[in-house]
Amino acid sequence: MWKLVGSFLLFVLVGCAGSKNLALLKSSANDLNFVFTGRIDQQSYRNIIDVINAHPHQKITIHANSNGGYIDGILEAMDAIHQHGQVIWNVSQYDKCVSACAVLGMSAQHINGKLSFHSVYTRYDAKSYKLLGNNDEIQQRLIGFGYDAQLIKQIFLSINIYRSIEFLNGKITVIN
Repeated sequence: MWKLVGSFLLFVLVGCAGSKNLALLKSSANDLNFVFTGRIDQQSYRNIIDVINAHPHQKITIHANSNGGYIDGILEAMDAIHQHGQVIWNVSQYDKCVSACAVLGMSAQHINGKLSFHSVYTRYDAKSYKLLGNNDEIQQRLIGFGYDAQLIKQIFLSINIYRSIEFLNGKITVIN
């Protein structure tokens, strides 16, 4: 009974956060599963941070399918994901995790699936987007999380050419 009430309250908490791209999939006493989809923005990052802060000792699995989005607010979300220590980032073989989604994924302690990266600036819907390419803060954060500096520099150098890293059970299996 209490688990059901707790799950309902968690669902309401996530729903109240106003997220259109982070939704509770299922939960148990020690494990939460979320689906993360769509374009990422500052509210997306805030919702991730709120969920992580609300569950400091629970395993949180995020099933991601996103082409990325804005990077404003990404550093705080990266830190929250990494510091939590129990976030699992999953990308199914039929889904995509590109750009900002991929960076968030690399902040997790355990990754499964393909993360894709690209570079610097582009225009879409008459707006300029600062992408990930030469963003030293993001690169330095990932290096600080333990990734090889040369690898990080390499994956962010391509200009509108996607580079990808595939993970299986938290280990890098393929770099394209």
